[in-house]
Amino acid sequence: MASSSVGNLADAIPLLDDAGGGSYIRGRNTAADIRAGLVLGLTAPSASSASARQGVFGRKWNVSSDRWEDLFVRADGSPTRNVIVQAGTAIVTKSGSPYITWVAADTTVQLSNSNGANPRIDLVCARVCDKGTTPGDPVHGPVIWQEEGTPAGSPVAPATPAGAIVLAEVFRAAGATGDQLVQGNITDKRKGTAWHGTPRILLPGDSLADAGGYHDELRRRTGSFVAAPLVTAGYIDLIDRWSDEDSKWHGTQELVHAAELGANSALEFVDYSVMNMVLPDPGWDYRIVSGVDWHGLCGSPVTFTVSAKLTSIAGTQIGRPFVYSAGSAGSDGVAGPPAHADLNSFRSGRSAVLSGSQTVHMAVNRFAGASGVRTWSVGTGMTLRQVPA
Repeated sequence: MASSSVGNLADAIPLLDDAGGGSYIRGRNTAADIRAGLVLGLTAPSASSASARQGVFGRKWNVSSDRWEDLFVRADGSPTRNVIVQAGTAIVTKSGSPYITWVAADTTVQLSNSNGANPRIDLVCARVCDKGTTPGDPVHGPVIWQEEGTPAGSPVAPATPAGAIVLAEVFRAAGATGDQLVQGNITDKRKGTAWHGTPRILLPGDSLADAGGYHDELRRRTGSFVAAPLVTAGYIDLIDRWSDEDSKWHGTQELVHAAELGANSALEFVDYSVMNMVLPDPGWDYRIVSGVDWHGLCGSPVTFTVSAKLTSIAGTQIGRPFVYSAGSAGSDGVAGPPAHADLNSFRSGRSAVLSGSQTVHMAVNRFAGASGVRTWSVGTGMTLRQVPA
């Protein structure tokens, strides 16, 4: 039975060649091998497995500033035309091959003078120049690069130069004012990257609308990428998963929202919204699973339904309603209590697949029976879960 080589792989790292006489001690791997075989293999892909997602690694969180510090561009505080590029690490691609580059310590750089007549927008970039692969590059090696914009009455940002990632846009006012930079002149444009298989931290230059680079990619959302009501509810960061099957981001966490009412009342024969809860947009499709605590105190035998409904008391019902009829079995198969008694918790059900923000009402409908006021006690409330679809 014969076995043999039938083709070549691109290369292997690390590998030595024959220096003569069967002594394998001569270096073989080039910088291109390391970029294509090692760095590309470890970094998260972009459009295909042969490309890398360039951007900044989020590694250092500043609690007081509420931001990721890596390669953040800030004014030097004087003010002058100097900016400070903070320490950090990034992936920059040239002709599809990725380079790892970094700033070892916070570095002050001086931007060129502003235009005397018109404002402009400049870019501050992390750029890798490599005359070995791109002879026309202006310099050789990694640099902090200023790309000047064109002065105009309504300036726009210039195109990103080849082999660079944008860290910030800097608005330069006309004249001397443009050489006195404050933080308000600087717009953070950093995008995040990650090692393959690890969550990619979204940075201010990213967008929730950006597609994932590969099936089951994870992204981590913090700060402005999480709706304020979710932050208030305790969800300060979210992890999403990309699916190539439907080209969508999907949630990985259930979001639980609960609220309780004080005592109140409603007149018989009147459909009534006992309470409502506004669920914020989590950024992915979901189903609502509802639970209702109804503690109703009835002045006389009465028949009504309690349910969770979308948008209004006449909206789409989530699951089945609880039918209360004194002395007879409700929709859950349990006989309703007599007058003046409490009702207990029940689970209403789950919705169809939804997206965006939704309002859910605890609706009391179809009152019937003797006249009078129907009241509910403290403890009446809803628990709603946004379950990723």
